[in-house]
Amino acid sequence: MNEINLAKVKRLLKKADKYENTVNYNGSTVDEVWANLEFIQTMRSDVVMVSQLDGIPTEQLIAECSNNSRKYVCLWLFTLNKNNQSLEFIKKQLYSQHNNLVRQSLVALQSIKSDSARKIVEEYCSQLNQDNTSWVDEYAREVLSGFAYEEIPDHVREQLKTDTELGLTALKNIADIEATNILLDYLESKENPLRWASIDGLEGRPEEDIYRRLIEYTNTGRAQTKLDALKLLSDCESDSVALAVCAIMKHGKSINIRKEAALSLGHINNDIAIQPLIETLQNRKEHPDIIARVCISLQKLNAVSAIPMIHKLISTKAFGKGEIKLFSNSNLYSLAVETLHKLCEKEQTDIFIELLSDKSLEVKLAAIHALRQRKSEETYIALSKHLQIEKDKICIAELEKSIKTLAKFKPATASA
Repeated sequence: MNEINLAKVKRLLKKADKYENTVNYNGSTVDEVWANLEFIQTMRSDVVMVSQLDGIPTEQLIAECSNNSRKYVCLWLFTLNKNNQSLEFIKKQLYSQHNNLVRQSLVALQSIKSDSARKIVEEYCSQLNQDNTSWVDEYAREVLSGFAYEEIPDHVREQLKTDTELGLTALKNIADIEATNILLDYLESKENPLRWASIDGLEGRPEEDIYRRLIEYTNTGRAQTKLDALKLLSDCESDSVALAVCAIMKHGKSINIRKEAALSLGHINNDIAIQPLIETLQNRKEHPDIIARVCISLQKLNAVSAIPMIHKLISTKAFGKGEIKLFSNSNLYSLAVETLHKLCEKEQTDIFIELLSDKSLEVKLAAIHALRQRKSEETYIALSKHLQIEKDKICIAELEKSIKTLAKFKPATASA
């Protein structure tokens, strides 16, 4: 027994004594919430420090719990320590009828996550009144939904009937194929909370369990279901997924689904998608919003083989003014310059120096930005020369800013 550490524990518990009324209060008023928050904020750093101490047996700690505020602090410590030896004490507080102790007991059991902790929560929830529940009871059911099972337990099956969203949340921690199929069923739900719970539960599932049905959804599902299925597929990296999404990008029934497919290919992170993306760039009849997302995916795939085709896209202006709908950019050609900036080596400057003379203001500004990032004497000279002939005020301001940023690369002959 470390007597110094024990003394620190006793000081902490004595400090908690003055919050006895806060812990005992069972209401749910604004005053109670603020009082409890003050208690937690005041004690937090001391509790964290004590939770890291060694040599304090669980029994000795529990023996010091002479009131509810001390019990609360001990529950807090057991939560941080994930102390499986304290389960009997935690179970006792769970049935104490004091809301703050009950809630913290549930937090501790959720933190410990052992089979024994799960059984305690199961037993507690089985005794709850289904028709008249308090916020503590609702929280208990949420905690129970966070435990893992090999197969779907009876209480989750019941939840799927009485509280479907909570039941779907519980399925997230159940890895068997039945749980996966139920989650897939609810991906088509028109109720957003159920759809979101389904998506959350499907993320990270083995590809072989979800691939076939997600592909079906991209062809036959509702518009929103198609998009959700594509986003889930983008977490997979296999050749079969990449090729299927490429096919959707080319032959999808709506612009929205094709845009999402083009963007998903960058997340899938499979080089097999590069050639189909480049081929899409060659189609002058393609929708510019799809071309924009192709550029973004080529960036993410680091597809240096696409550089000539992207350069040609900028030069030919095949899509008129290049107006697109993207959060970060409204011009296809400036986005294409940004893509070149990401794909080209830092030493590669010729392509951007050439684009300084482009007729498009957006392209020129993007080229200036790319050269400013390529810090060298060559870029300083190129930007300085172009400043002498540039007539657009916006470009002149950007050129001056860039030259100032690159001042240390100014050639010695120029300063003389």
